Amino acid sequence: MRLYERLGDTGYHTAIISSFGIDFEAFETIALSRLRGAGCRNVVLIADAAMVGLALNGGSPPPRSAGAHYLLVKASASGGVFHPKIFLQLGRKGGRMIVASANATGAGLAGNLELASLLECGLEDTGEQRLIAAGWAFLRRFLDERQQAVADKIEWARARTPWLLRARPAEGLETLADGTQAAFIASGAPEGIGARFLRMVGDASADRLIVLSPYWDERLAALRQLQERLDAAETAALIDTVQGLFPKDALRNGRAVRVGELAGFDERRFPKRNSRFVHAKLIVANTGDTDHVLVGSANCTLAALGRGEEPGINEEACLYRRVPAGRVLDELGLTVVADGGRTVDAADIPAYEPGEALPLDDARASDPGTFEAVFDRLRWWPSSPALGTDVLHGSAIVELVANDDAIVDVPLEAVAAADTSPLVFSIPAGAARPRVARVRFQDGRRSGAAVVACVGELRSETREPMGSRGEKAAAALDDAQEEGLWLLEILDDLEAADRGAATHPPSDAFVPRGPRVPDRGTRPSQMLDYTAFLAGRRRRVEPGERERNSLAGSASSRVRAFLNRALGVARAGADGESRPDDDREILKALDTGDEVADGASAIEGGLELGQMAGPRAKTAHPALRRLADARAFGDAVSAFGKRMAEAKEIGSKELLRLRALLTAIAIGGFGDATRKPTAVQVLPTAANGSAETWPRLMGRTLNVFFGGREPAVRRLELEAVHDRLPTDVLETWATCIWAAETALTASRRAPTLAALVPILERLVEQVTLWVALTPEERSSRDFIAVREALDQRFQERLGLNRPHAAPLSSRTLIDA
Repeated sequence: MRLYERLGDTGYHTAIISSFGIDFEAFETIALSRLRGAGCRNVVLIADAAMVGLALNGGSPPPRSAGAHYLLVKASASGGVFHPKIFLQLGRKGGRMIVASANATGAGLAGNLELASLLECGLEDTGEQRLIAAGWAFLRRFLDERQQAVADKIEWARARTPWLLRARPAEGLETLADGTQAAFIASGAPEGIGARFLRMVGDASADRLIVLSPYWDERLAALRQLQERLDAAETAALIDTVQGLFPKDALRNGRAVRVGELAGFDERRFPKRNSRFVHAKLIVANTGDTDHVLVGSANCTLAALGRGEEPGINEEACLYRRVPAGRVLDELGLTVVADGGRTVDAADIPAYEPGEALPLDDARASDPGTFEAVFDRLRWWPSSPALGTDVLHGSAIVELVANDDAIVDVPLEAVAAADTSPLVFSIPAGAARPRVARVRFQDGRRSGAAVVACVGELRSETREPMGSRGEKAAAALDDAQEEGLWLLEILDDLEAADRGAATHPPSDAFVPRGPRVPDRGTRPSQMLDYTAFLAGRRRRVEPGERERNSLAGSASSRVRAFLNRALGVARAGADGESRPDDDREILKALDTGDEVADGASAIEGGLELGQMAGPRAKTAHPALRRLADARAFGDAVSAFGKRMAEAKEIGSKELLRLRALLTAIAIGGFGDATRKPTAVQVLPTAANGSAETWPRLMGRTLNVFFGGREPAVRRLELEAVHDRLPTDVLETWATCIWAAETALTASRRAPTLAALVPILERLVEQVTLWVALTPEERSSRDFIAVREALDQRFQERLGLNRPHAAPLSSRTLIDA
């Protein structure tokens, strides 16, 4: 198979790839582009720390996407190198693991002759699934969840791969669907990989031992160990003699070894093979009618396979297969070579020239450690205590290289409380996205560079394909020009896209539907209720600092972007004005998906109208049933109340729904002096009888969230990673405060709403008390932009032409 082509297969949302070597340009253009094109955007690359250092410091072109479009994780091995090559892909309906010899380099992905073994599983408990779970457990060893970026990636994958949480990792042999057996054999166990392979073979002597490896011990120690333990009657070492990497002098001592030539071994099937480096690793021990096969990253060296029972010094990963004799060699076209058809005399093998060793020790010494940017804070885990001490004592400073190549010094903000805690620095407001970080000493020396994992960017990039219904919802947002109740149905579709599940089928808009409990999607590992979050937050919002978006990466975030675009606070040139010509187009989407039969789910006395008189008349055409009327708004508010009442926990998506509903009510409203309301303006400021009014509906909506003895806001939870109120939450609070004060102002002016005034006055106080914004938060750019845009868009439309002024009760509380 062509490995890079398989990375373009669809059905996987997460990819975790491990490698020794790294070529950023090749990985990003060959592997990452295919993964992203297939809808896989939760990508983690784990590579040897020293090799990453060499690549970052001149060994390859610098990365363009690391830390923003995929997470780069550095790993190491005590005494050796981090050497496994695993391509693990996870999806909702199954997974795939490719255990290979190929590095994440141009040569590994598309140049060398590599060897890989592929396993795929579905939702059922199978041998393949348990082996893939074992691979997941192995890779998890190298992912430090103290880092927010790592925790995000793992949590996101877990939430969308429930079968993996149920899967039992394989501990030994597993039977596969084709009747053969397999085992995942990797480092990290008390026994070495070689010893476990020999245990799988059993006590029987091997009729033949075949080893294919590009690298060997200088004295063939690992090969000799296999020969002796297997008591192999015949041994064949398959090599590419052109490379000069085989220690032929070691053939003089020990059991006989026949050498087979790989260069050009199958030019008929693969005419270009003779010009490509054979980087594959394969061990086959034949016992009668069975072949015991080891495929993966391990070369035939003691560092990889281990000495005796002791493990090797490298981190490695292999797949053991027990298959019918000859099957693997036939599939690989190696039968002729293994059978002696291309035997090479030792005298004809070039002298052993292992080449110049990589300066891995220098790269390790230069490694500054691990960095991640959590919005405007840089967190650093130094590679050594001494390096951290230099910075703490002022003899060195951490500097960033931003995405625009600007070099920025970052001041130390907090001292680590323990060895496992990071040092924290402030990223200057307005600085471009940090790309790499390093340490600069007073004498001008610099450490090596390290990629900065940018939590905000990674979250925004990590999302799933939305499916056809989600794509249609997104297209509707792109085409729409004005808000409306249709946004609630769009939110349903996008939330379903986040869950990866189909939404309810289209049905009669006025058929009662049961309430739906909101789905929170991924539940981050550390959530705080709103009161606790407020107590620990940073209260000031600095000008120019990076946005905190608690909806980042979710399909629902598109609705937030649309609301801001319609208000003119996000996209240049968006005027946000109502266009009467567009009103009827928007009416086509007014099925909210939230209607209830009675429209009278009482929240609090005084805000709720009486029972609507008579059932809705059925109309002849579905499009006509979507026409706006006041009852649709009332039903949507009632459904929102039921939704909130049944939700055990409330998150950012429900705040977005609250904002969308309040905005839709404002779109549906019009003032008493409005002569010709548009088709969507069906909510007057004041009316007699049972007609709905926009001030009352705004009050009912806000009362659901902030009123009563047990308001829904009590169950609001925000993620602790945000050091201040996320921008999207500030935007919702701005909308809530604006709606409460605007409804109160209108009620004070309308005699028929006099009874509503004291209720709304109390509600304004409750909203103000619950959101608990500081003066700095109220004066922040994000808060003010939404308030001013709402005023500009709706004051005249709602018949409130005078400059907006907050009610006295609200201003008093703000001042307090």
